[in-house]
Amino acid sequence: MKRCLAIALAMILLISGCGAGAEPPSAPGDGAGSAVRRENAAAASLANARLGEARRAFLAAFNDEDVYGRAADPGGFQYREKETLKSLPVESLLAGIEEGLAGERTGRELAFWLDLFSIVPDRAPGASRVMLDYLASLEPGDERYMAYQAAHLHLSRLINEQDAESAVREPGNYEEGLQYLILCVLRGKGVLTAEKAVDLLKRAGVDPQAAVAQLEPVTAEVLSLLEQGFSDFKPGAQVAVVDKVGDLARWGPDDEMKKNARTWLDSALAKSSEPAVRQETFYQMYRVTGSRAPLGRLVAEVERDGAAPGLRFWGNHYLLRDIRSGYPDSYLARGFDAYERVRGRPYFVVDYWDPWRGGEWPFKYGAEQYEPSREIPGWIEFLRVFPKHPGADDAAYRLGRCYEIDGDWREALTWLAKAGMLPDGDLHYDARGRLLFALDARVPFAELERLGGELADGSSSESADAPAVASILRPLVDYTLAVRDLREDDYQGASKRLAAFIADYGDMGPSETGDLLLGGATGLHYPFWKNVREQQEWLLSLAKAASQPGADPDDRDPEALYRIGADIYHNQFLYYNYLWAGARQGFNWTGHINELWGETPEGRAYLAGLINYQHSFKWFEAAEKSPRATDEIKAKALYSQGLAYIGVLQWGQDAETVFGEKAVRSRVAETFERFVKTHPGSSMADDALLALYAYTGDKAHLERLLKDYPEGDRAGDARRILAKQVK
Repeated sequence: MKRCLAIALAMILLISGCGAGAEPPSAPGDGAGSAVRRENAAAASLANARLGEARRAFLAAFNDEDVYGRAADPGGFQYREKETLKSLPVESLLAGIEEGLAGERTGRELAFWLDLFSIVPDRAPGASRVMLDYLASLEPGDERYMAYQAAHLHLSRLINEQDAESAVREPGNYEEGLQYLILCVLRGKGVLTAEKAVDLLKRAGVDPQAAVAQLEPVTAEVLSLLEQGFSDFKPGAQVAVVDKVGDLARWGPDDEMKKNARTWLDSALAKSSEPAVRQETFYQMYRVTGSRAPLGRLVAEVERDGAAPGLRFWGNHYLLRDIRSGYPDSYLARGFDAYERVRGRPYFVVDYWDPWRGGEWPFKYGAEQYEPSREIPGWIEFLRVFPKHPGADDAAYRLGRCYEIDGDWREALTWLAKAGMLPDGDLHYDARGRLLFALDARVPFAELERLGGELADGSSSESADAPAVASILRPLVDYTLAVRDLREDDYQGASKRLAAFIADYGDMGPSETGDLLLGGATGLHYPFWKNVREQQEWLLSLAKAASQPGADPDDRDPEALYRIGADIYHNQFLYYNYLWAGARQGFNWTGHINELWGETPEGRAYLAGLINYQHSFKWFEAAEKSPRATDEIKAKALYSQGLAYIGVLQWGQDAETVFGEKAVRSRVAETFERFVKTHPGSSMADDALLALYAYTGDKAHLERLLKDYPEGDRAGDARRILAKQVK
């Protein structure tokens, strides 16, 4: 039954294109649904119609489970229509793949286009460039698993010398996970030499871990190259290299190599004044020798410069416990003591929970774990005395959450922003995610607007770090105000705010933009400004359409009302806050938002405001109820209301949280039942009956479809579904 329902739903949504901006099926060329438009556009651009036939055959033969389960198969998917594609000119095949990948980013459609690389000949001209361009275009939210598998299976055999040399020069065009994969392919091809890998460590945008991984085996020659180039490496690359050489000094193949690596660490220390590099080097020396001398030097470095953010060893609680016991008067040890007094439990997880033995999970989430009246003064004092302690970001995060619980939004946002700036850095993602969630969902609009004004005139805070905090908060607040105006359907206000935001910040570079976004470095690859400018174009169009003459809704053109609803219906990201950089739903899980909606009274309104289908519904309803609406417009508008409910149903957990699946299914059925009753002569009546079957499972709707519309374009679908039920 579920399979039949899925088939019926796919037919309705992906084939008919009725409603929601489309004409009835009798005029399929005048605005079919999104999938039909994609299919027609692809077919028109392909040199040979067999690609279209193969696509349809693939979608009919393989379901979602198939495409994910077999994505790693080197031979790809086997079906008759695919075999016929082997006789196509390679350039036509690649043109079709390129066209398809430009429009399909997830699911079976993507699997079809990626699978076609399996029949492209080795090193075919242009093949690796098509794949590399696609990989460079990946955005958060795009399918990763199948893209990575395709690159793993085919890039090595497809890549030619010219594209390989180009990829060596531009690895920063790809996200970090892909950089590692691509660089491995290039090293395997002999294109990426040790010299070139070392040179990559000098470039912005290159993942130093991916580049360092290509230096195996680390020979005396490689050590020499690293020593010569070390001063030119970015600090993050220097830390990665020190970590690599530290492993060599400890686990090298022979005593001579271990000795050379230790000498190299001494040399690196003499060349660097960067706190992060020096602290990492002393840590590696301590790991290698076990001597207290480098550990004492590490403690002294922290005493002078504070803990450098982002170093992995700050998570080694066994190391930090040794420092606490061995250097009880140190900045680190005193900070651990002070932190515990405010927190009310040990600083080190290993002091109250042994992860190897398991037991009850000791961590709690939500407001119940905070005591604002006690913690707020305690954390303020801690951060005054220990602003560069490895626990500073944890303290600032807890302080921000305490203020959030108390409803002091200015202080909450300020401290959450600071938490993303402080050591040791392990709370930076959580702090930025919670900050965005508060801005996007929680802070009352009037409060947010007032804070925006204070940030603009510099009156938000008098603290020494106020300029740094304001530089983080002001663009976040300005953009979020525009998005929240939009969610209230204030297109004019949102458009003005967004225009001002683009004017003020639109010339930011990738690194500055990345500092705004959840995940930080994703700004190098996430097209934030492209998305925001497209959002502004949509807003301008909606603002113009929504401001048509006629204050009385009865006087408004019903066709224009319908068109506004259709435009909104076809843009799932219209109400999205792009500061999330595609990571909102992921943070809802990792930040425990989904567990704690009960603590968020604004939650239901916030989630409903994200869903474009929910917004489109009111325009369709207004078009249907307009006294000036023709029967044709009423039919389209009512059918589109049903599609809007289906869109809400398909939205996922957000919609489930707000509306409940059962309630939405009921509304889908009610809407299409009303459609069949009021518009039995419409060319979409048989589509409505098929939808009713999909959402009720009642085959009486199929039987009625065959009885009342035996010649309709859905009769064949109904017969096939009923025949399968009989079997």
